[in-house]
Amino acid sequence: ELVYERDVNGRSIPQGYREVIPAVPGQDLVSTIDLSLQFSAAGACDETVERTGAAGCWIVALEVETGEVLALVGSPAFDPEARETVTGEP
Repeated sequence: ELVYERDVNGRSIPQGYREVIPAVPGQDLVSTIDLSLQFSAAGACDETVERTGAAGCWIVALEVETGEVLALVGSPAFDPEARETVTGEP
């Protein structure tokens, strides 16, 4: 598990607090996210929302031959504490 400090947009703060909690033996999880592409997509999404005044932006980048998810971005960032923004209910 990785615990880290994040900015208002949910992105990791490079010089912020970081703690790695070792995994407990079990099954492996392999991410197909391309960090460079993910970072670029997040920046493009944020910039598009700001420039156009859109309510939101979502980007999904897939490897066509394998279906692997290379980037998955939403802006504004999802806030699990603000459930009413997703469901319209408190």
